[in-house]
Amino acid sequence: MKETTRFMMLLAWLSISAFTLTSCLNSDDDEDEIVPALMTEAEISNYLSTFSGYHLGNLKVFFQNEQGKQDSATVSTPCTVSLDKKVTFSEFPVSILKNYIKGEGSQELREALEAKEDMPMVVNMKDFWNITNNTTGASNKFFYIIPNNRKLEFTLNYGGKEHQAVINFTESVDIGGYSFASQGMVDEKTKKLQMMFIISSFTVDNYIEVSYASVSYSDI
Repeated sequence: MKETTRFMMLLAWLSISAFTLTSCLNSDDDEDEIVPALMTEAEISNYLSTFSGYHLGNLKVFFQNEQGKQDSATVSTPCTVSLDKKVTFSEFPVSILKNYIKGEGSQELREALEAKEDMPMVVNMKDFWNITNNTTGASNKFFYIIPNNRKLEFTLNYGGKEHQAVINFTESVDIGGYSFASQGMVDEKTKKLQMMFIISSFTVDNYIEVSYASVSYSDI
């Protein structure tokens, strides 16, 4: 395979836990040509109309450490997709990050996260792509996403004082030779929404507690 543009294609949604992307959009084999194309506004509007409205999905956090990939418990969370390219979570569970706060001295922080109420979060959908296999005629649509303002900020109370916590989001990250991006798609047969958010860091009082994690969302 050869690299074409900086835009990454979702080759296979092997599982919601690993949205494996690659920038190898075209094969050296002329019999298997993959062609990416940005969708027009009319195509985007038609696409959004197929899955706008209320969704109920499962959220799970994935985190890579020296022992391998770890994941959190699943949390069922509703969201609403609007025609103005936004996904709104009225109750985004920031408490799911508690699984990755390690060390005996972090017990109070973990307890504070667990007790933290869910927060509203709005996600922008952008750069809608249609990927076509010219050989088979098969196509898939996906879109890049980024939470508004790229971070969630909130206060945690423990140890007798307030602490400022920040979840920082990023559009994409390269890890171990693979590129991962905050993005989503809809299964055209089931109409189920799937998304992944990349967290670049989770900090408390400017101290990095988690340096990388991904949050998956998949309609139930």
